[in-house]
Amino acid sequence: LLLAEGRTAFLGSLDGAFQFFTENNLGCPQNYNPADHYIDVLAIKPSKEKECKARIKTLTLAYALKEKSEGMDKMPETTPEVEQALFSEIKQMSSNHEESAWRQYKIITWRSWKNTTRNPIVMLLNIVQALVVATFIGLIFLQVQKDPIAKRVQNIVGAIFVILVENSFVSALLVAQYFPSLFPLFVREDDNHMYGRWIHIAGDSTATLPISILFPVIYFTITYFLIGFVIAAEKFFIGALILILVGLAGQSVGYCISAGSPNVQVAVTLVTPLVIPFMMFAGLFLNIDSTPAYFIWMEKVSWFKYAFEAYMINEWKGLDLGSCPVAQANLTSGGHVCFETGMQVLENYSLRTTNDALMEDIFILLALVIGFRILAHYIFVFRLWLRSRRR
Repeated sequence: LLLAEGRTAFLGSLDGAFQFFTENNLGCPQNYNPADHYIDVLAIKPSKEKECKARIKTLTLAYALKEKSEGMDKMPETTPEVEQALFSEIKQMSSNHEESAWRQYKIITWRSWKNTTRNPIVMLLNIVQALVVATFIGLIFLQVQKDPIAKRVQNIVGAIFVILVENSFVSALLVAQYFPSLFPLFVREDDNHMYGRWIHIAGDSTATLPISILFPVIYFTITYFLIGFVIAAEKFFIGALILILVGLAGQSVGYCISAGSPNVQVAVTLVTPLVIPFMMFAGLFLNIDSTPAYFIWMEKVSWFKYAFEAYMINEWKGLDLGSCPVAQANLTSGGHVCFETGMQVLENYSLRTTNDALMEDIFILLALVIGFRILAHYIFVFRLWLRSRRR
């Protein structure tokens, strides 16, 4: 028995309740406790009294009509005036949102934050994971600045690439489940015109921003000193900023994958095959000048490319590596090019060498972070449109 506002909202079996609420676009989301869901649907929330009461009136009236159609004498007392007021209120709700855009944004942001932090153990495990992985990578490339020049260049470049790739994948995987796990809830809220469609990704982006900054900073601080990058305050903060933007870019791509995936399993599976192609155009495996013309478009939107170039400029620009031995002026005994300056390292990878290029890369990374999230929004809207066409 479910009661709300002194009226019967449902009376029957658990299966019957599930079917009744689903038929009224208030179905219980997957992996959610039905009892908690029904209580939440029938509750009067302090900040949304009018909206909640209208929903309850709709539900109790629907149940009353259902009982009447089945010939059961359980019809709650209603009057033509009450029904007319109900349908007028529903019509008004369907034409515009009850709350202002700012109010909706705050509500969704708070809900996303609570959803993100509801399990302290998971948060702690994520922090531990960042510490362990960062320490592991730092130990692999431990103090490589002490190596001979050729090996030092190879190891530093490899460390930079590994750091960028690892943070991109982790960030994409963290949000891959966002839309599939909550899509039934989003559909219900969209059907009831509770929130603007753009609010969901804007609110979740804001709620996860502190974590998206904290984890890369922890990760970068550990690897920075263990690996032995050039010690300078300016280079440290620029490097941390680049890694934060890389994580946010990976997260944005994760939102795109998530918005287009029917379930969590598909979203998680798609992350690797969809991210790896962009990784190939960073400038490490394939020289930027060698990119085939038919893949230029993919290179232009590869956040790995801009992050790799920015970090390489930050690390190597203005760096004096010392003189190569006369006998190894061109090659070391291992067959690697011997570099005397950081500029030569950048030129070897066909990367730009100026501070203007570094700033341009940072701004392009920021633009990609925003652009991919806008794309994720439209993918989400397209899925809602497809759903409405199939109904």
